[in-house]
Formats: sequence, C-alpha cells, structure tokens
Amino acid sequence: MMSLNRYRLRHRAQSGKKPAQRIEALLKRPDRLIGVILIGNNFVNILASSITTVIALRLLGDSGIAWGTAILTLVILIFAEVTPKTLAVLHPERIAYPASYVLIPLLKIFYPLVWLVNSISNSLLWLLRVKRSGSHQGLSPEELRTVVYEAGARMPSEHQRMLLSILDLEKISVDDIMIPRNEVVGIDIDDSLASIVKQLKDIGVVKGIDKDAIRAFHDRAKKEQPGVSFAEVIAKGSPTGEGTESSFEYLVIPLQDRVLTPQKREDGTLDMHELGDIDSVEKGDLLMRR
Repeated sequence: MMSLNRYRLRHRAQSGKKPAQRIEALLKRPDRLIGVILIGNNFVNILASSITTVIALRLLGDSGIAWGTAILTLVILIFAEVTPKTLAVLHPERIAYPASYVLIPLLKIFYPLVWLVNSISNSLLWLLRVKRSGSHQGLSPEELRTVVYEAGARMPSEHQRMLLSILDLEKISVDDIMIPRNEVVGIDIDDSLASIVKQLKDIGVVKGIDKDAIRAFHDRAKKEQPGVSFAEVIAKGSPTGEGTESSFEYLVIPLQDRVLTPQKREDGTLDMHELGDIDSVEKGDLLMRR
C-alpha cells in the first residue's frame, strides 16, 4: 500500500477506477490502515508462536522451545516478511488492489480496536511534539523536473522538452521571448493570392519552410481568377499541386494552447518559431500550415 505511486493512484481514482478509489480512501487515514494491518499481523505471529511452543513442548520437552523458536523465526522471516514484502514493493499494484477487498471489511470489523490503538499512538506522538500536519507535501519544481526526466522513456522527446521549458518560465523575462510588434510582418487574408505571393517573396518568411508547399501555393495563385482573396481559398480547402492537399488554415490559438500542443515539424506543420521566430500571437494574426 505504501509503495504505490500516489499520483498514478490519484489519476486512476479520478478516472473512476473503483479499486483505486478504495485504496485512496484507505490511504487518507494511514494510521488506521497501518493499525488494522499490524493488529492482524501481530495477532497471527503471536498465535503461531503459542501453537509452536505447545507442539515443541509435547514433542521435545523443554529443549523443544529453543528449536521451535528458531524454526518459527526462520519460517516467518522467509514466508511472512522478506518474500511477500519484496514482492509487494516490486509489484505494489498487483498486491494492493486485491488486498483492498480484505482490508476494508477488516477495518470495519475491528474498528473499535483500531480506534483505541490509534488514539493511544496519536497521544504518544502528541506528547513527543510530533506534528501530523504538513506530512503531505506536493512536489517542488526541481522534484517535478526529476519526475519529467524519469518519465522520458514513456513520452515523446518533444513533449518532455515542452514540459521542461514550462518549468523554466519563471527564469525567463519578457524581453527574452517577445518580439516588438512593429517588427512582426503580417499579411491580410482579404488580399488577392498574387499579392500575398509577392509579399511572401519580399519579406522572406519562407526560410526553413518546405519549398514545395510554397510552390504549390504559387501555382494555385496563378490558376485562380484575378481578384480572388486568400480567405476565399481557405474556405474552399481544395487539393492543390501535384495531387497533394495543401490547404492553408486560418489559426487563432491562445498562447497557452499553442505551447502545450505538440508540434510535428517533420510533416510540414509550421510552428511560431518557423514563422520568423514569433513567440506570441494575438487574435486576428495569421498563421499558415500546409
């Protein structure tokens, strides 16, 4: 129970997984959970010790007590302590989920005894000035960074890079990421295709972008009737070029969504850095992607 990944457990509980919800309910009061486990554990151990003593006395007499103690200690260590607890640490979910079906009824049955034991234990902790508050702490930024690094094999490198970049935001000033708006060049979607093609050539925003996409856009501009606006072409969304569907979409995306959405540059998608190192957009700005 104590070896479970609390964040994974919380995620599954919030997703509606009943076993995870049961375990989360048990872990909300770890003193009661530990109490019922130790009551059962000590009861079984003491009972086994008493039975072993009686059997040893009948079979071997007084000398049998030493033999019985040695054998019982070895059996408990191997079969009741080291082996099962090692298995539970290695595979906590496989053990904890089935165990919750047993622990919850036991907690209800022995609740008066558990309450008595916990009351005495908590009183002793109070006398020792041990505070229970503050024992449940969240992750610090550096700890969260370690979690992201350790999860690297389970997520794309681009996602990992974006998460780590978010953690570094507090170290970045506005001047590090913003470009003065008077240095940003935009195009009007109501202009004609020919006019937009000329602007693209003049301002040089095609650097680093798939040239085939721009060539297809240029071919499309030559095929359209004079005066057709870029907005009308967007509305059509028809195939262009040599059988390649290259529609240009009008995207107005909040900065937060833009940062958190994975960008796959290898398939031709254009992100803000490829469009002249623009790091923020406002409503009405135009971004293009093939």
